[in-house]
Amino acid sequence: IAEQAKRIPYFSTFGHHTTPPAAALASKLAELAPGNLNHVFYGCGGSVANDTAVRIIHFYFNQLGQTTKKKIISRIDGYHGSTYIAANLTGIQATKNCFDAVGSDWISHVSAADMYRRPVGAESLSEADYCDFLCNELENHILQLGADNVAASARGARRRP
Repeated sequence: IAEQAKRIPYFSTFGHHTTPPAAALASKLAELAPGNLNHVFYGCGGSVANDTAVRIIHFYFNQLGQTTKKKIISRIDGYHGSTYIAANLTGIQATKNCFDAVGSDWISHVSAADMYRRPVGAESLSEADYCDFLCNELENHILQLGADNVAASARGARRRP
C-alpha cells in the first residue's frame, strides 16, 4: 500500500488528472470493454457513481443546448446512496428525515416495481398488469413533467422486505 501511495499522491476524476497506475488500469479496462467503450471514469463507490452520472447527464444536455432537460425520475423505495444528490434520488423517505432536500425541483419519484408493496389501487393486479401499471405511471409522469425536461430515470437497488 505504501508503494502504491507513493505512485498515486493525488487523484481527481475531473480536470484530466491521472497517475501512471490509474492510466495503466484505464487502458486495460478500455481494451477489455466491448465495442467502442474506451473511456474510464473512476469513482470510490455507488453514491459517487450516481452523483457523477447526474452531473454528466446534466452536462451532456447542456452541451446539446437542451438546458431544460434536468429532471430525474426515481422510484419509491429505490436506494441510490448517501451522498447529497444520491440520498435525494433515494426513494426511502426514512433516510431523508431531518435532512435538507436537494434537487427537489428536478428529482421526483414514481411507484416501486415491488409486487409486495404495491400502491393503493394496484394491490390486486396480476404481475403482468402491475408491470403495465408501472409503465403507464412512468409514461404519464414523463408527460406531466414534459419530455423536453426529463433527462433520465434512475432505477436504484430495491429495498429488501
